Amino acid sequence: MRRTLVLFVALLAVAATAAGALSARSSFRSGTARLQLVDTDPVTLRASGFKAHEHARLTVSDGKQFMRRSATAGSAGGFTMRLPGVEANSCTGFSVTVIGDRGSRATYKRAPGMCAVP
Repeated sequence: MRRTLVLFVALLAVAATAAGALSARSSFRSGTARLQLVDTDPVTLRASGFKAHEHARLTVSDGKQFMRRSATAGSAGGFTMRLPGVEANSCTGFSVTVIGDRGSRATYKRAPGMCAVP
């Protein structure tokens, strides 16, 4: 009985490890969406790696304000979004998260303190 229990626990551990490896591979494959800062006045981001015609929701936070926007990727899986009112050169930092309706996800973060030096 004890031997059966030990074997059962060992099989569960192997199955859990295999499931974790599969989910890690899946997230790696779907992690191709990207955001790139292309201008700071106004803040303009270029998204790429989304699925063609994917609808995306952008969430922007700069410490002073919180805004939501939406966009639709083109046939090549990308779009450009201007964010007037977001201060890229302030020392407070900002972040943008984009989540697509087909599972794509990308984040851009500028940490506090990464401000322009006069």
